[in-house]
Amino acid sequence: MRVELPVDVKNIIETLEANGYEAFAVVFVLFLALAITLLDNEVSFFACKNAGLSENIPLLTLSSETDMENADYIFVNDSEMLEEIFEKAKIGSLADPQQSATIFIKTELGGDKELKLYGSGIDKEISLFVSDVVY
Repeated sequence: MRVELPVDVKNIIETLEANGYEAFAVVFVLFLALAITLLDNEVSFFACKNAGLSENIPLLTLSSETDMENADYIFVNDSEMLEEIFEKAKIGSLADPQQSATIFIKTELGGDKELKLYGSGIDKEISLFVSDVVY
């Protein structure tokens, strides 16, 4: 699946929907937005066998796709792959945290598990309610 990507996000979603990718349109655009923001030709990614991301992320970022064991960024839209990804993804250390992979997981907000975020860049604490996939 190769998608011609218009500049306007609304047009991207409409293009995907017109080509039969209604359920995937918003997730695809969000993953592409993350990729455009964070990836460049010095990092690699793994798209979890998602042909649309595999084809379009390199066009937009000049990054290359690799296997999950070597990827700097991993885009997950299939929760059934999470166990394998967590077992095989690169792990950094306290001294070299940049050696680890960054994993983006598609999930639904509004679940019954509370996830508290705090630390640098967050004023006090933020609570999100997420599904079991994330928790």
